[in-house]
This record gives sequence, structure tokens and C-alpha cells, in this order.
Amino acid sequence: DDPLLYNTGSRDLSNGTTTLINRGDADAWPTLHLHGPHDAITVTHPDGVYTYPALPATHYRTIDCRNGVVWGGATRMTSTWTGSGVWPRVPAGGGEWTITGLGAGVARLSRWEAWS
Repeated sequence: DDPLLYNTGSRDLSNGTTTLINRGDADAWPTLHLHGPHDAITVTHPDGVYTYPALPATHYRTIDCRNGVVWGGATRMTSTWTGSGVWPRVPAGGGEWTITGLGAGVARLSRWEAWS
């Protein structure tokens, strides 16, 4: 269970630095939705760096940044989401993510604002 309230929107991501505004009063642990093809994706955020391996075309993954759990549809996958620092988050007030490795597929973020 997660006691936080989250926004219900989504935001498409692209390579480069993205400012994520968190108008909430709590750190947000977003959900990252990937649909390949992508090269190995690296996310640098305020408190760490995490990498996810290349994702072929037609493959879907959902990464829950609260705990690094990776889903392929309704199936929990063995997580190969690795890095240092805390899982990718958006601190209260906001922060920047720098993303590299995105290919022709889709990368979408949801739940990046949180209230206690």
C-alpha cells in the first residue's frame, strides 16, 4: 500500500534533460512505461543514476520506481534495472531527470507529483 496521493497525468519523455515539477509536498516515485525499441536507457535524477537494458521492438515494460519492480504486461519480470543511489524519484518541489538511450519507441512517465 502507498499512502501518497498522486497526479493522474502522464508525460512523454525524450533524450536529454527534463524538468519535472512536483507541486506536491512529498517525494514522488513515478512509474516509467517503456515500449521498445530502445537502447540501454540511463536515468540520472537528483539522488542517483539508474540503467535499464535495451528493449527490442514490440516489448513493453513498466517500471515502478518505488521499489524497482519491473512488469512485462501482467507478468513480474526479473529486474535488470540497476544503478546507484535511491530509485529514480522526483523530490517535492521538482527536479531534473537526464535520460539517454531512448530510441524510436515510447517512454512515458506517470505519477510524478505526490501529496502526503
